[in-house]
Amino acid sequence: MEYEYTVKVCARLRAFRIEAGLTMSDVAERLKIPSPLYALYEEYELVPHQIIPPLCELLNMSPWYYLTGMSDELSPPFRANG
Repeated sequence: MEYEYTVKVCARLRAFRIEAGLTMSDVAERLKIPSPLYALYEEYELVPHQIIPPLCELLNMSPWYYLTGMSDELSPPFRANG
């Protein structure tokens, strides 16, 4: 069960990064973390809690959606720009 959750979270992260038109190196640089560490987050490691808010802001994804894959009226998967 935990493995399935991790796979889904990593896939959401990768999909939103690609949607944002960013490379893994771009995201790592903006988060001020090593590129190999960020690559682990898209492969099989969960993102530490302190990185989730800036990561989600960078990728225009709500933290709720990142963690659960579900949206609600208060926390849609994408925030409106502007």
